[in-house]
Amino acid sequence: MSWDVWLYNLPSSVTSLEQFYPQDLPLLGSKSSVIGQLKKAFPDISFSDPNWGIIDRPGFSIEFNFGEDDPLNLLGLHVRGIDDAIGAIRAICEASSWRAFDTTTGSFIDFQNNPALGLQQWRSFRDKVVAKISAQGEEVVQKGNYSFVIKKKKAWWQFWK
Repeated sequence: MSWDVWLYNLPSSVTSLEQFYPQDLPLLGSKSSVIGQLKKAFPDISFSDPNWGIIDRPGFSIEFNFGEDDPLNLLGLHVRGIDDAIGAIRAICEASSWRAFDTTTGSFIDFQNNPALGLQQWRSFRDKVVAKISAQGEEVVQKGNYSFVIKKKKAWWQFWK
């Protein structure tokens, strides 16, 4: 589970994604040029899979989902962790002139006015899900910025439950 943000190459005058069909969105650039921009901003970014970049920092992680398209008209970010992740997203946007769309709030991130709102809402939702899973007797393990559910094994004679 992650907080999802999409990066677009749109001017600040665009206030809604509803103004565009997906195929009409301005391009971010070729996959290699986008990777180059990300490597400048994050020299420690990992590309063990050519369609996924990952930065893992104390307190947050961001996965960059490129997909199969080349050139790219959007870039998906899967964010986990604390509000410090906003600084990384802001750095990308400032360096590239791209804009970040918060899928939780349904609007572009305003870096001057509570930019972490969607991330905070996502964490609240995640915490409720974790509490519900824990209340059902499952174990939730945190490893860094990731959460995992460990299914408890039933006794052999409880196979029907």
